Amino acid sequence: GSWQFELMSILVKFGIWAVPLGVVLAFLPLLFQVDFDSIDFDYVQESCNRSLGSYKLQCPNISSDLQQLYRSHGVVVLRQVLPAELIEELIGEVLCRFRPKAEKSRSWALFARNVWMDSEVFGRFALHPDSPLGCLAAQLIPGAQTIRYGHEELNMLMEEQNGTDAWQTHLESNLPENLTGVPLVRFFLPLIRQNLSNVTGGSESVFPLNHFARLRKYYPPCFDDDGGLKGTCLAMTNLAVAPALAPGDLLLYSPLMPHRTQRMLSGSRMGLSGSLYEPSLLIPWLAAVKSLDIEATEPPDMGLACWKKKTKEWHGNLNWQSAGTHDISNGTTACFPQVYPRPQENEMATRFSNDLLNPYGPQSVKLR
Repeated sequence: GSWQFELMSILVKFGIWAVPLGVVLAFLPLLFQVDFDSIDFDYVQESCNRSLGSYKLQCPNISSDLQQLYRSHGVVVLRQVLPAELIEELIGEVLCRFRPKAEKSRSWALFARNVWMDSEVFGRFALHPDSPLGCLAAQLIPGAQTIRYGHEELNMLMEEQNGTDAWQTHLESNLPENLTGVPLVRFFLPLIRQNLSNVTGGSESVFPLNHFARLRKYYPPCFDDDGGLKGTCLAMTNLAVAPALAPGDLLLYSPLMPHRTQRMLSGSRMGLSGSLYEPSLLIPWLAAVKSLDIEATEPPDMGLACWKKKTKEWHGNLNWQSAGTHDISNGTTACFPQVYPRPQENEMATRFSNDLLNPYGPQSVKLR
């Protein structure tokens, strides 16, 4: 179908919040029993005997002007990137595999990580040879030759659930202002049958990068002593924007950009998010950040994201990095598969031979 780009230009006086990376995984390999089956708390069953249909997908061209606007604002919305039929298949797989919980006291109706490792449908989607995800990220990362996929999260909001309350970024907010251009793009794909708007809620509230300096200069109460932004900054709460999203739309944003979940006001929505990054550029970028000796405000993210059964190896979290992260995996691996220019055959064989173990999935024991 037809598609169009929409960049959100938000004319505000103030600019960006962030908390340090908030999900700290204090896991070591010995805490996992990889040969013990356990049902994850949001899973109903491990397999639904479903597969993804045949789709010929297209990668839209992002103009140079929009690429520059992404670099300055840190966010872009792409319209009708994926067909509604594919979105419906992903929704059907979620409803088969998971049991949403509607209690209003819960942040999420369901929350699961790395579903592509366990679900045939989501695995075929992530590694689709014509998937636009990697191609679009490559257009937003200058000099990108390859793109890899990781830190996938699937969540669902039901009426009056908040999702993530506090403003957050995927990198520390007190990085020097001249450290930009991180070679990683975050994506948010709403799995919905109807539009999201300010009437329904359920979108992502975003705050553009180009206002960060203004917030720091004119509103110091939004910052901690170490320069990190506060998640409760009212200036951001009042001025942020949540874009309207329709089935097939895609939100791409910088890991440096503050965002949070928009409260679900009516109905429900599912969402798939993850990271798309250039491995040969990300490692040097992170090394440059670390060399500045930025003090981590939380313990390092151990980031144990995937276990390769055949080689008996853990692979660290290359794709979700804070400036304080230590001992990252700096090699390519099927745990973070290549998706651009095309998936690699050996990595696809590893995934679909069930050689990957998701430590957050139904086949693992995970401390909670």
